[in-house]
Amino acid sequence: MIKHIVYYAGIDLSIPNACALHVAGIVKGFAELGYNVTAILPKPTNNTNIPFLKEQHNISLVYHSNPIKSPRFLSTIFAIFTTIKLLYKIKPQLFYLRMSLLSFILLLIAKILKIPTVSEHNGWMEKEMEMLGTTKFVSLISRLIQILDCKLTKKILTVTQGLKEQLKLYGIPDHKFIVVENGTDTAQFTPIAREKALKQLGLNPNCFYLGFIGVFTKWQGLDLTLSAFYEVAKYDSNIRLILAGDGAEKIILQNRAQSLGLKEKVYFLGAVPIQNANNVINCFDIALSNATVELNHNIGVSKLKIRDYAAAGRTILASHIPGNIELDNEGILLTHIADSIDDLVEKILSLKNQPELMKSLQCKSREYAIKHFSWKQKCREILANHISL
Repeated sequence: MIKHIVYYAGIDLSIPNACALHVAGIVKGFAELGYNVTAILPKPTNNTNIPFLKEQHNISLVYHSNPIKSPRFLSTIFAIFTTIKLLYKIKPQLFYLRMSLLSFILLLIAKILKIPTVSEHNGWMEKEMEMLGTTKFVSLISRLIQILDCKLTKKILTVTQGLKEQLKLYGIPDHKFIVVENGTDTAQFTPIAREKALKQLGLNPNCFYLGFIGVFTKWQGLDLTLSAFYEVAKYDSNIRLILAGDGAEKIILQNRAQSLGLKEKVYFLGAVPIQNANNVINCFDIALSNATVELNHNIGVSKLKIRDYAAAGRTILASHIPGNIELDNEGILLTHIADSIDDLVEKILSLKNQPELMKSLQCKSREYAIKHFSWKQKCREILANHISL
């Protein structure tokens, strides 16, 4: 008997970001393992082709109405009827959902219908809300909801060991947890010729490029990145910085780049369509992920961008925090002291002057990604020895 998984995420796939990539990765990963997967998702804002996730013989996409675009978590309300209907009709062996502020409602529905659930947690919401500038009351409510979500679900998937330990502080028993780090699509993200990638963006191949792709939030450490680049540019006028993405910090970063006199050397690409992300990443001579200590030191990181960088065979420089430290030990990236401008500058300049080391890191990162980071492998880890499917 072919078994069925129903998946829910309140993610608009027409908005190009890591969340959309994550959704596609999990859905396709389960499907590649032979399961029928029905994904419940909000109707895309833009009626554009979504090439990275399409229906096929064992993937069905069910879009519910989504009249309220912001805040995003409210889309869960409009998924309630669709979820009830599909869970009752299909009676899946598993209901897997990406946790959001109202997803506990869907967990409650599944509990009433006696359907096993896995709730995926990607971060500590209370701290994220604080860093986004919300009130203490909103941050507290976020924490209470996240704990409620953990209590309602059968299994909790966290993407880092640190996040699991954080949730356990609030009385969640150890046996409920599954810890599986994030993955990447190793077919979508692949190495391509540097000259070809740069030509697509109209960039000078004689320059040396640092790069970041992702959402511009405070915990990404992009202010540190700009400060470090300002110092690096003093030593080498041929270095450029590519910042691809969008988010709350974008205007602040653009203004800061201008105030530092870096307007001609920092390229803000804006939101990049997911189908173009691999080309952009392949422009990076050094791919950066400078996550901050404030949010990430205790819970650790499992950055999709690092896995995408690795699959594309890039030289990766990341902050020395849990999640990155282990990959440094595997020899697929280098780390710098988190939140340290001086150490980041030193590591950038040192790497640039060691082309053979960079070439070695590029080969190792691609090899490691193929072996350890595929979504099929991650979904196998999710199911193995944890859920009777």
